[in-house]
Order: sequence, then structure tokens, then C-alpha cells
Amino acid sequence: MPRHRVAVIGAGAAGLVVLRHLTDPDLQDSFDPVAFEQTGQVGGTWVYTDDVGIDSTTGLRVHSSMYRHLRVNIPKEV
Repeated sequence: MPRHRVAVIGAGAAGLVVLRHLTDPDLQDSFDPVAFEQTGQVGGTWVYTDDVGIDSTTGLRVHSSMYRHLRVNIPKEV
């Protein structure tokens, strides 16, 4: 059976779930996944940073839906 190369764009919540499923031992011989993340860490929109504007290392716009005093109504484990 041929292996399929799969690109996962973004390592946020959805991207991490996809990567987890593609690396499942039952599928290990089927897929060769690679994740591409714009920032230096996983978490996507849920990563908090004080940075605003343009990222000095990547030159790309800083994007985060988090802010310092955000209160959410979901468990932190989710």
C-alpha cells in the first residue's frame, strides 16, 4: 500500500487533532504527515502573547484571539 504525503496547515486545535489521527498506529503505514505552523509554537488562536502588530522574527502579522484578562466559559482542559 503506498504512503500518502499529507500537509497539515496550522498546529492549532484542529491541526493537532488531524496530526494525532494521521499518526495513529493503525494508520502508521498509510500516511506521512507534515505540519506547517506560522508561529514558533503550537496552539493556534489559543496562544497568548503580548506582541501586537508585526512579528519581528517572521515579519508576519501577529494573530491571537487571546488577551490578558480573557475569561472563557469552557474548561481549561478543553
